[in-house]
Amino acid sequence: MSFPVLKFTQPAGDFYLTCLTATEVTRIARAEPRQYDQQTHRTRGGVQREASRQRVAEIAEYCRTLDAAFPTAIILSVPDENYKLSKTEDRIDFTGKPPFADIVDGQHRLLGLSRSNATDKFLLPVVLLLDATEEQEALLFATINGKQTKVSASLIYELFEVTEGRSPQKTAHEIARVMNSKKESPWYERLKMLGRRTREDSNETITQGTFVRELLLHMSSNPPRDFDSARRGQKLPPDPENPIFRKYFEAEQDEVIVRVLINLFSAQRETWPEEWGDPTRSILTKSTGFMATMWSLREIVGHGQGQRDLSKDMFRRIFRNVKRRLDRDRMPLVADSFPSSGQGIRRLRDLFIAGAERDTTR
Repeated sequence: MSFPVLKFTQPAGDFYLTCLTATEVTRIARAEPRQYDQQTHRTRGGVQREASRQRVAEIAEYCRTLDAAFPTAIILSVPDENYKLSKTEDRIDFTGKPPFADIVDGQHRLLGLSRSNATDKFLLPVVLLLDATEEQEALLFATINGKQTKVSASLIYELFEVTEGRSPQKTAHEIARVMNSKKESPWYERLKMLGRRTREDSNETITQGTFVRELLLHMSSNPPRDFDSARRGQKLPPDPENPIFRKYFEAEQDEVIVRVLINLFSAQRETWPEEWGDPTRSILTKSTGFMATMWSLREIVGHGQGQRDLSKDMFRRIFRNVKRRLDRDRMPLVADSFPSSGQGIRRLRDLFIAGAERDTTR
């Protein structure tokens, strides 16, 4: 069956707009959620997140209402072998065996429509992305959902893995993956990859998205600008804020960043072994402790850079200074002392910075 299409071009590429019945769209479309493999510590699959049952149910119920409407376009990616475009590029024939079109945007709408049994009542605007690479699908999904819709930040950052070339986002994601997969790392199998636990009894205490977001700001004060420069093949512009890991990123010394982080968090773990090993009680490895550490990273690592010493021993001296202060003031690393709020994070951050300032050993 042939469908009329209207071609339009944007900086990201060529797109084709058409109108299909919801029955036809749900027949040809497929959603493949991205999955985390704990054995390989890598992700695989499509660009979608796991569908929310509640949201699907809500949309299905909405489809049955008198005023139900879906005026915004579904975006589908169709591989080259599953379509034939007319020479004038104004009509398209689908030649593949359904389902063959990957859903880039509109997963919940289509699942809700399908569940409602009301697909015969809807004509849907559909934007087709033809013969797209995995990178193009990932970037389009990340751009749409990262800026417009609440989607797990962990999934958004994970999708930078399939982009070509080098960028702060991709590097921060790769470092997070290494920190979660390297047995030497204090964060070994402790990050919630794709934003969710791999099992209920795991020690995964912070999300991949939180780790990447905080690390990213130590490589770039303007990640979108730097990503655009990287995509254009341009040299990164100077960063006026000079983040603490910027020079290592620009020199492609990612292994140095990994080593510094392993040294730092290993020193933290050795200073507070019980707190590190008991996330049910201590905030050290939860968002409060992690973010306080990252918010003080410029001063802590900057102190080490000034001494030309980024060893575990140097970080251990800093954290021992902090521990003595906490013990003296009877402030355990628990939520009562450091609540999960900006105030609690800043309080612990200031103690870490003060610990670095008191380190005078050379």
